Amino acid sequence: KGNNFYIGSAVEFEQKATKFFSDTNAFIELSCNPFNEILDKVIQLLNALRGKDLIRKWQYEQMMPDRTTCELAHLYFNPKTHK
Repeated sequence: KGNNFYIGSAVEFEQKATKFFSDTNAFIELSCNPFNEILDKVIQLLNALRGKDLIRKWQYEQMMPDRTTCELAHLYFNPKTHK
């Protein structure tokens, strides 16, 4: 389930991906990138919790996200080649 490599038509891949999305209704395509807004809200919440002594310093430091390494989740999708 890792290190997959797909060789095929980009059009066919798009068609299979679109069909998968419509069949499952499990995913939506984002029209904008909410990363900065989400990250800012997490940081504000952690600051509020720490400011009220509801979490310890080590918890605050461990939960604080790093802007350089954080990213939104991605869908990695390889269509079944035998279908």
